[in-house]
Amino acid sequence: MFRITKIFTILFTYCLVAIVAFDSVAQNAKADEQKLKKITQEYAKAYANITKSKDKSSVLKFLAPNFQSTSILSKVSGQVKVISQGYEEFSSYLEHVMREDDLVVKYDVKEILHNAIKGNTGVVVYVVDYEFQKEGTTWSKGSETVTLTFQKNGNDWKIIHFSFVGMEDEKNKGACLCELFVANTGDYVAKTTVPTGKNYQTILSNFVFSTKGEYTSVKIDGKYFKWKNTGEVLWENAPSSSEDGAVKDKQVGVASNKDEVVIVIVKNVLYEENCASFKVKKN
Repeated sequence: MFRITKIFTILFTYCLVAIVAFDSVAQNAKADEQKLKKITQEYAKAYANITKSKDKSSVLKFLAPNFQSTSILSKVSGQVKVISQGYEEFSSYLEHVMREDDLVVKYDVKEILHNAIKGNTGVVVYVVDYEFQKEGTTWSKGSETVTLTFQKNGNDWKIIHFSFVGMEDEKNKGACLCELFVANTGDYVAKTTVPTGKNYQTILSNFVFSTKGEYTSVKIDGKYFKWKNTGEVLWENAPSSSEDGAVKDKQVGVASNKDEVVIVIVKNVLYEENCASFKVKKN
């Protein structure tokens, strides 16, 4: 009887120790889950603040040296863009963002969908709304579902993989394409594809050229331009921002041929507010 009691006592002790150990592990895992949530919020805040801090290390400090990322973005143009980056490529991307003058990055974590830890690996899945603004104008905005994979080294958690699927909801400024067509008369048609918020729009513009002594007159959509023999392109009676509201000719660029005249007007007048970059194709 004594022996049986002793065996039960030993078993009870082992069970108690196991329960305490399990409870301790569970508490540590719970603490680490909260820690990962906090790191995620801090990472998002540092990224959103990168154009102000001008300190890429404020973001990179959350990443492991073997960091990798995969990004899938569905754009308003209908294009699906897939980008894979390592640590150095992501560092270069941050430098590019930092160099953009007057760029405001909004990166707001709206909801953490999943947060789990197994051993030294942790995963956080969240939804974020993003927006890029420049000079008070929204360039693009949308939402992303992001998965961060963490690895624990000692007491530190570092991001080893970043992936997201993004849906671009609006794009007001971005890459533009201008295709040039020349008529037998020497006049031009410009077919320009520009971002217009919820989608991209393709617009046809007719350029009519007529020579008038020291300059060539260019007419487009009710606007008139002078292309001087010295190369300057002037917008006749351009809207003025001066206090007196005086209307006068405004130089919008310099051109050495008709192709360049059309490009100057399209880029610097017609779609100045839409195009961050410009690609030209002549047919």
